[in-house]
Amino acid sequence: MGKRPLRSESKETPSPGGGEVVFGPGCRVAIFHGPEVYLRSGYTEQLKSAIEKAGHEVQVIRFDGVTAAPADVLDECRSLSLLAPYKMVIVDDADQFITPKTSGEGEDDESEDESKDSGKRRAMLERYVQSPSEQVTLVLRSEDWWKGKLDKLALKVGVVKECAPLDKKRAANWAATRARQTYGRSMEVSAVELLVSSLNGDLARIDGELAKLSGTTREGETISAALVERLVAPVAQERKPWELSDVLLNADPSSAMNKLHELLDRCGIDPVALRWACLDTATKLHAVSQEIARGVPAAAAGKSFKFFFGAKADGCRRVGKNAGPGACAALLRECVEADWRGKTGQGDAVHGLEGLVLSFARTASLNTGRPGGR
Repeated sequence: MGKRPLRSESKETPSPGGGEVVFGPGCRVAIFHGPEVYLRSGYTEQLKSAIEKAGHEVQVIRFDGVTAAPADVLDECRSLSLLAPYKMVIVDDADQFITPKTSGEGEDDESEDESKDSGKRRAMLERYVQSPSEQVTLVLRSEDWWKGKLDKLALKVGVVKECAPLDKKRAANWAATRARQTYGRSMEVSAVELLVSSLNGDLARIDGELAKLSGTTREGETISAALVERLVAPVAQERKPWELSDVLLNADPSSAMNKLHELLDRCGIDPVALRWACLDTATKLHAVSQEIARGVPAAAAGKSFKFFFGAKADGCRRVGKNAGPGACAALLRECVEADWRGKTGQGDAVHGLEGLVLSFARTASLNTGRPGGR
């Protein structure tokens, strides 16, 4: 089932000048920033839909902020569209588009050059935002963002929305509203609470499960907690092992050790699944470290393999860069050996996992200062 546009609590953002810029063709610049990917993409779709409802055919042009040059993006904004009368120019990873991340440790002169380049990029964007093109909406999307002059300028001609994860109460309200307005289903209070807690408030996953739940009920029928427990809880249980991978790359092993025993003791997760989560994380970490050692910018490492790490992307790239491929290869080898020992009944499964958690922490605390060695 295709994803429907996000229903916003408010379509208006007050501007410092006292006027209002609404979602539509009058919105020349939009900044959507924060870790909640579903909100960033949802607001983008909502903005595009509003422009189309105003009678404009929209051509969408996308740029990768890690590799795109400011001149290319701004030239696209200033040029006429040949395919449609209105253009939406989207830049993802916009924080790196403005302030590129380094690929190495960084010498002083390199840092100074990068700072100057970042200043030039921001100045170019600020000049454009002060006089944006008509029939064009520039959309800057990013997980990380540093507020400043650009935001204030953007509010005069567009919108700035923070896309932060919702707490459980707000996520529950959102899920209940989404079920009613989009899928035509009401939900028991206990069903909403179970759905949100099972999926840790992840809006994209909640929406996907709502679509599945609505497909098994008739329009107007109430979704019960029993149905959520039967259809959603098993899916959430399957994904729980990956919660360990979210904390494996901390130099302090305490959070990972606590998570390990929570998953083993309270959630009853099989050690086999947890060893696989360790092996998968080590595999990606090793691949990223190899790319960085070959000169790929740290911010772009891993993209060529078509895997993304969500909230732990920066941690994976940081450890891969600092520890180097030698240390990451040794960690991967240890994970493979631990998995083999577990499958052949050698040693205690829990002790083996605890040893892997400590090895991940040791690797995360390394800083070789050079690509390669341990």
